[in-house]
Amino acid sequence: MEVSVKRGIKIVLFFLVILIASACGMDPMDLDHLSSQRADTESGLYETVKLSIENGASHVRSDVSIEIKFPRSLQRGAGNEKNIFLLDIADVESSTSSDERDGLFAGICDLKLSVPAAVSTYDRINFAIRPYDELKEGAVYALCILDSIVYQDGDTFPGMVASFRTMLPRRVKIAMTSPSDGEAGVSVSRAIKIVFDGMVDLSILEDENFEIFSEEGDYVNGALSYRENSPIANIAFEPDEELLPGTRYFARISGAFEDVDGECLAGRSGDGDCNKFIYEWSFVTAN
Repeated sequence: MEVSVKRGIKIVLFFLVILIASACGMDPMDLDHLSSQRADTESGLYETVKLSIENGASHVRSDVSIEIKFPRSLQRGAGNEKNIFLLDIADVESSTSSDERDGLFAGICDLKLSVPAAVSTYDRINFAIRPYDELKEGAVYALCILDSIVYQDGDTFPGMVASFRTMLPRRVKIAMTSPSDGEAGVSVSRAIKIVFDGMVDLSILEDENFEIFSEEGDYVNGALSYRENSPIANIAFEPDEELLPGTRYFARISGAFEDVDGECLAGRSGDGDCNKFIYEWSFVTAN
């Protein structure tokens, strides 16, 4: 039974090494010693620790709070931010050399690179770690639980590493334009329209957010309107005068737009503000 437990631990950790290494561009051999370190334990405690996320999960919310359940009670103060923490794998790869990683637990668990987070418990068995800020979208993270943790009975926890990837939220995008990009023979009196594939908060829409201009750089004046409370967002631009025949025009929409759930169409910057969403296309009017 002891042999099968050890072998199971080796298999689990081998695939964990490959997942973390491939996710951040590391050579899997850089973390090969992770298997031998964890296989040294005689207790099989790695398998009995329960997490609220699956190891290797790929659709974890960026505002995640991870629950950790140890098999036995820890000593008072044993589980804290110094031995239970999260790492952005990309930060580890860019900030440490392979030689430096050799000196770290599991080759990656550098407390200095940890994501700011709070660790809490109510009974010294059940713990939770919650980042102070939302994690990056579509990034790979490692949960490090170090081997410096001691159980109430004096046994030392063997340590473990689990990894996961945060999900990329579905963002509303432009479904179609009229005229379409590159369309020729467009009527000089035709309205210009944009249709999104979902609901967008267009309350910030102003004339400066939508521009029509010719290849020569002459801007077109007109009336901008949008349909409110529609399952899909629609924007229409009616030129004040007919467009010039046989002329290439460019249309551009830009702005820090959000969908009705508050998700930025172009993602968020480091300070939390919406990035500017920009979409441009062109068409040619009929002669």
